Amino acid sequence: MVVCFVVFTQKRKNKLSSWVNIGYLAAALKSLERVQVLVKAYDFNEVDKACSEMKKLRPNVIGLSILQENMNVCIKFANKLKSQTMDLKIIAGNVEPSAKPKMFLNYYPSIDIVIAGEGEETIKELIYLMSSNQPISGCAGIFYRKEGKVIATHPRALIDDLDTIPFPDRSFGDSLSTLYSIVGSRGCNGRCTFCDANTIYKYHKKVYVRERSISNLVDEMQYLIEHYNCQYIVFVDSTFCNSLDHPEYRLEELYDELQSRGIWVLFYLNARVEQIKGEFLRQLMRLQEVGLNGVQIGLESGNAEDLKLYGKYATIEDNYTAIRLLKKYEIPYDCGFINFNPYSTIEKLEDNIAFLRETEHFVTPHFMMTRLSIYSSSPITKKVQADNLYTKNENVPITERYLYNFCSSDIDIIYRSAQKCYSGLHVRDYQWLNNIFVQYKKYGYNDEKYQYYIDKMIFLKHFNKVYSDISIGIFEKIINLVKEGVKDLNLISNILKPDIEIANQKLSNYIKELDILQSELSIILFRKNKLILYR
Repeated sequence: MVVCFVVFTQKRKNKLSSWVNIGYLAAALKSLERVQVLVKAYDFNEVDKACSEMKKLRPNVIGLSILQENMNVCIKFANKLKSQTMDLKIIAGNVEPSAKPKMFLNYYPSIDIVIAGEGEETIKELIYLMSSNQPISGCAGIFYRKEGKVIATHPRALIDDLDTIPFPDRSFGDSLSTLYSIVGSRGCNGRCTFCDANTIYKYHKKVYVRERSISNLVDEMQYLIEHYNCQYIVFVDSTFCNSLDHPEYRLEELYDELQSRGIWVLFYLNARVEQIKGEFLRQLMRLQEVGLNGVQIGLESGNAEDLKLYGKYATIEDNYTAIRLLKKYEIPYDCGFINFNPYSTIEKLEDNIAFLRETEHFVTPHFMMTRLSIYSSSPITKKVQADNLYTKNENVPITERYLYNFCSSDIDIIYRSAQKCYSGLHVRDYQWLNNIFVQYKKYGYNDEKYQYYIDKMIFLKHFNKVYSDISIGIFEKIINLVKEGVKDLNLISNILKPDIEIANQKLSNYIKELDILQSELSIILFRKNKLILYR
């Protein structure tokens, strides 16, 4: 039997999560006799190419890992392939099929089977039964059709010990990549209303957070370094440290394990805002000695009402404290932020602006345009639908993230005006240059111009400040115009056109200098074979 996993991803975007998910499934099937596993990746515009290659490969089973971002293209591929040949089975898994499996199968007839939940044990048993011509009705954790009806088998128990799962098969990935993702835990004990992190576990008998041991994690890190020339690792857990009482213990253990093995590699992890304090912060500082390159935190908002709407544990005070401490101790960070949601008001947007200004957060036009995404499985979607803000049929899967109206017409005008005005601005995000500097500090210390380039960091800080002020300033002026009664998009754009032109003039000199800096540092690191291209 030939099983082919087909991955649809936008090549210009990070595809780490797609590869690691498929890697786990491919590794699970390796132990099955008479089963050949293939993995093929395609861009969103390569459906015809994918169908053509499948006709040549003639797999018995095709597996699709479906998220909202690739759902339309996956279904288009499945429909076209099934119209050309019915002599195969298409299995769908991951978040979207797991969210509402019965609806999914009823609405998409080209999909034959849905794996609801964790896939490793289910895919292995399912493929074994199919390859042995045995009924699949005894396979736990699946939904399938029989005589026109959707049948659900018993939910499969969660894998208690994640250390028992084989490392993902990465042989199908990009052989030139030096950046890899690692899954350190499954599940999340957060309560964020916009999140679908626990969706694939909803049909299990019991949902709980499980963490891999630190020694097992570092085993995988070491394996990637030794066999795949890995130079950067992203931990893609919702939260790296899930303990509510002593989250710092896991960081301390990670530091000790890396230090004892003599491992230094750039890595990045997710942390909760309310964790950024005391001993947790001290452990983050220690981890920089063994390669910690930054943390991702979910600020989400600068006003208390939206934090409550999003179900955050963290308070506004927690947000202020986290940024102040991360800046004070020079720990690089990125953050999640949702400036717009269906219930936004001018007052909330102004509070967000005040928060960003006071914390001196780096702000781009993209940052100001961040907007709540809704999914089939996220709790806040139910509220949006109940409040009659959802714009499509509630009985079909949600294929787009912004299918809702704003309660306030003023917010809609502000949002669309900002889109129009920002489109005329030179959009450049040089924040990633901090990552290049981290590499240069590590590997360029013997360069004759080392101190010169280190001093250049101040130029990047100046740019960040100017760019942030411009991004926020334009947004503030749009809000003030709307408050004054200007509601025409074109008129707002024309009024702010001189401001955009002045802003572009200010940015042009910075952009020229930073482009030169980027080129020079990249060449130096490339010659040392130490250039890591990542976001």
